[in-house]
Amino acid sequence: MKILPKIKNKNSGFTLIEMAVVLGIFLLISGLIIFNYSDFHSNVSLENLAQDVALNIRRAQSYATGSKGAGSEFPGYGIHFNTDSNFVTQHSGGPKSFIFFADLASSPVPSGYPIYDESNVRKECGYDNLIGGNECIEDITINSTDIINEICLNGSSCVPGTLDIVFTRPDPDPTFCFLPTGSSMCAGSVSSASIHLISVTGKEKVITVWNTGQINTE
Repeated sequence: MKILPKIKNKNSGFTLIEMAVVLGIFLLISGLIIFNYSDFHSNVSLENLAQDVALNIRRAQSYATGSKGAGSEFPGYGIHFNTDSNFVTQHSGGPKSFIFFADLASSPVPSGYPIYDESNVRKECGYDNLIGGNECIEDITINSTDIINEICLNGSSCVPGTLDIVFTRPDPDPTFCFLPTGSSMCAGSVSSASIHLISVTGKEKVITVWNTGQINTE
């Protein structure tokens, strides 16, 4: 009688330790991918916001030097920023928005500087609403998680307040009016103004506008 050899069981699977190692590697790789994507997304978001701010400042410069009319006037055009947390109203700007405006002749001019007049702003901004002293053309909202963090003058002085960067035809150079919190007089001797943007991860972008008309983003 012939005895058949025993057949070994080849259906053995993963051990618990092997499964734990594979799962650990998978979780590690997934975590690295998610972390890097989040960091990449934050960088792209902040870069896009910085470019948007710089392009709108350049747009104000272009409108002014190109003599773009608003009704019967040919006003200056500017951008209004506000880092004064004690004064945030509708169309006043703030950490999550800034204002593109026309500097109409009827607006107040502290210390001889053109400035955004918030007192007559209506519910809606736009060229069709530039009447009765209303100067707001566009209230530009920041839809990302990034914010306008602070405003600095001449590369060093950073205090809360409002900043108006205004271009008046035919001069391509800007006029700055920075009103520190509680002040009604524009700060003098401003050679440059920097708008600091910050992301939720703490990354920063800075847009600097010089009194020569140059606009830098870094």
